[in-house]
Amino acid sequence: MDLAGSLRMRLLTAAGCTVLGMGVLTLSTALAAAQEASDRADVSRAAAPVPVEQQDLDSFLASEAAAEERASHTRPQVFFPDGDVGAAWPTPKKTSQKTQPVQHAAPSHAMAPVARQALATSPAPGSATLPPSTERKAPELSPFAGAAAADEGREAPAESASGATVQATPANPAIAGTPAVAEDPFAGLQAFAETEEQAREEAVQLAAVFKREVPAALPLSPERKTLMEQLARQQLEQAGYVISRPQTMVVVDRNPAVQRLALFLAMPDGPGGDDWPLIGSARVSTGTVGRKHYYITPTGVFINTADRLGYRALGTKNENGIMGIGVKGMRVWDFGWQVAEKGWLPSREKGPIRLEMHATDPVYLEQRLGRTASAGCIRIPSTLNVFLDRHGLLDAAYEHKALDDARFKALLRPDRDPSVVAGVTVVVVDTAPPKEAGKTAALKDGMAHKPASG
Repeated sequence: MDLAGSLRMRLLTAAGCTVLGMGVLTLSTALAAAQEASDRADVSRAAAPVPVEQQDLDSFLASEAAAEERASHTRPQVFFPDGDVGAAWPTPKKTSQKTQPVQHAAPSHAMAPVARQALATSPAPGSATLPPSTERKAPELSPFAGAAAADEGREAPAESASGATVQATPANPAIAGTPAVAEDPFAGLQAFAETEEQAREEAVQLAAVFKREVPAALPLSPERKTLMEQLARQQLEQAGYVISRPQTMVVVDRNPAVQRLALFLAMPDGPGGDDWPLIGSARVSTGTVGRKHYYITPTGVFINTADRLGYRALGTKNENGIMGIGVKGMRVWDFGWQVAEKGWLPSREKGPIRLEMHATDPVYLEQRLGRTASAGCIRIPSTLNVFLDRHGLLDAAYEHKALDDARFKALLRPDRDPSVVAGVTVVVVDTAPPKEAGKTAALKDGMAHKPASG
């Protein structure tokens, strides 16, 4: 190649490198410009204000979370660590339906029987009258029915075994212990004593069966019987409960020095109603004091109404091997939410408990009946539990309901022999003088109760 050709080749190579370098420079410049534009866009987006709707949503969610956190710490708790049943206060399900303002009426227990009956049969103001076939209301299911936690003495969930949240209304301290229904619980029940003479004969037969079937039976002195009967009559009068016909009635004396149950045949007022025949008596255990989360069993009149469906024990044991409400199949009578004094507080502040009457562990706890020990419920001997259950002495309303409701029929014993004087009522009284009741309870609890054994 001559000199001119070599010079031409070098010039072309230099030009190509120059063009390539310019291209690389142009590409890097373009990329840098694009990155700078992207950064400016991010900065502009970050500086842009959040829409008002988004701000409101975030604020709302934050406030809801804070309210829920506060509620979890302030929601009242009911503890029954000793084998009795307890739960957090039931929380109603959220609904999107608009609720009408509630019109508070005067308590029905303060009305005369005729007025209470009229109130029970008349529709609420502003409510639509439903056909007879749709007016039936499902009974309130116990939040502990079928739950193993109930037998194990743990804090039970506020839901029933079916998973439905219990829609319970907190008890009003002013009317706690009053009848739950205004209707006559014996209306429509066919099998009932027609005369007082027939009722007294039935009571004599039941007393004989009581002695035979309840080995834990104890005699009751005439003075104690008269005092318990008088206090029960006072509670019934204060609650507006009218004894319309002869009926069995359980009267429990929560006096720490007594701790006794008496089964009476309560008679209507009249020539033959001055004396209530005693069917039998046995030791019980009611709520104690001095132990945290233990409530004093409230006094008052409590009805085994068909508006609530009780249940039976599963017989499971807790971590200490205790069957809190007795062996499998033992009956649990549920008297709903009540207000009771907190036995561990000197101020006797009140709180909600689910008041029930049930058996207890036959090996470890039944032998301790006769002294305050429960967390608020009424513990009874297992043989007395079977006696009341087999003869339906608190199931008059359940027997009537079982005629057209399979759930109540399934709860009642298939081998039962309902008495013609069956009742529905438990009355809790206190024969201790008011000033000495707390002192006696604390003294008896300190001498006879050992927290380690429950």
